Amino acid sequence: MLLRRISSLHRHAQTQCDTGDRDEFVPRAEVIDELLTPILQEAERLSKLIELDSTWKRVWHGGGPFYFAAAMNLTFQQLMHELEVLRQAIEADLEDRTFVFVPDDDAKMLDMGDAWSSVWAVMPESQQDVEEAIKCYTLDRHTAAVFHSMRIAEYGLRHLARKLRVKLTHTHTKQCLWSLRIGRK
Repeated sequence: MLLRRISSLHRHAQTQCDTGDRDEFVPRAEVIDELLTPILQEAERLSKLIELDSTWKRVWHGGGPFYFAAAMNLTFQQLMHELEVLRQAIEADLEDRTFVFVPDDDAKMLDMGDAWSSVWAVMPESQQDVEEAIKCYTLDRHTAAVFHSMRIAEYGLRHLARKLRVKLTHTHTKQCLWSLRIGRK
C-alpha cells in the first residue's frame, strides 16, 4: 500500500514536470500536508517495525533528509527525485528480508483477537499464549500451537480450581507429585 501511494505521488510529480512545472514549488497544503506527510509517517512506522534501516534513516522525523526536504520548499523535480530515492531504499532494504506467505483463510485467524477478549478479561495472563498459539497454527507449526494451547488450558484449569476453591499443592521431587485438597471456609 505504501509503495502504491509513493508511485501515485510520483506520477503526479512526473505529470507536473512534463507540463513544464518542474521548478515550481509543490503546494504545501494540497500535496505536502495531504499526500506526502502521511507517506513519510507510514514509511517511518513500517521501516522501524520491520527494521528497514536505510529507509528509516531517510524518513525518520527527527532528522531524516526526506523530512528536512519536505519541511523546506520542494520543487516538483525534487519531490520526484526524493520519492525515487525512497522507493529504492525500501526495495533495497526488502531484499535483505525473508517473508512468509500466509493464505487468506489462515491470515483471517491472525485478526481474531476480539474473539478472545472475554477470555483475556478473566485470564489476562493467557493473552500472549493465545496470540502465539494462533500464529503457530497459521504458520503450520502445529506442535508449537499445541504447546501454547496446553498452557492456555492450564490457565483455565487454574482459574477453575480457584473458583471451586481447590487448593493445588506440589512438592518439588523428581517425580513432581501433585495432590489436591478441596479448600473449605
